[in-house]
Amino acid sequence: SIVYSGFEKSFRYMQFERELEGLGCIQFFGSDPEDFKFAIRAVCEDERLKNVDIIDINMGCPVNKVVKGQDGCALMRNPKLAMKIVSTIKSVISKPLSVKFRLGYTQDEMNFKDYGKMMQDAGADFITIHARTRSQMYSGKADWEKIRELKNNVSIPVFANGDITTVESAVECLKISGADGVAIGALAKWGSTACHTYANNRSYDYCGLDCSGFVPWAIRNGGYKYAQNLAGNFKNHSGASEVSLDCDSPVVMP
Repeated sequence: SIVYSGFEKSFRYMQFERELEGLGCIQFFGSDPEDFKFAIRAVCEDERLKNVDIIDINMGCPVNKVVKGQDGCALMRNPKLAMKIVSTIKSVISKPLSVKFRLGYTQDEMNFKDYGKMMQDAGADFITIHARTRSQMYSGKADWEKIRELKNNVSIPVFANGDITTVESAVECLKISGADGVAIGALAKWGSTACHTYANNRSYDYCGLDCSGFVPWAIRNGGYKYAQNLAGNFKNHSGASEVSLDCDSPVVMP
């Protein structure tokens, strides 16, 4: 979008308010290393976005209009190009770079372990894996045990993604996968009450979930009034005073 539509037309998809959202991460997709270099350099040089904390590359999107352009999960069929993209980006930024991908393109093309190692070797600082193949889209069940195989094959942090729909499923995913954290996307609508329960329930092996990441989602999707109502659910939480002001991205570290 930045390359073909111009920076200003794309800016609305990238803006964030640090005082509301904390860490800022911008995700890119494409398949041309030079396009990535141009777009990411433009972001890092823009006064409004230069302080973004993390650059993320989407190599996991399964939708047809993306993979037909050889972007998203299609890159898992061209790991050498994917490595070139990562190394090219790392040559122009000093910020942490993450890569998100899937188990593989199809059930017969599960190359996630080698792919993760290649992303690490190319310079990725951490990786996120959706534990389904592209052909599964969002059907079936995410295979969290496969995430452990990836974790055992790389030395950089691994975030688990897929079927994390409740606090309990996040805890179970971390136990099964051995991942360093969980990444939640479309299902970040659990609700703040569930996060409050997790953050304060010491019976779990993994505690300290930062529930503030749900407030930016609430603001974007329901407006400030809705966000205030959500924040009200945290009134008994030790960090309640920061919930509405000091929000983090919806990437959860145990």
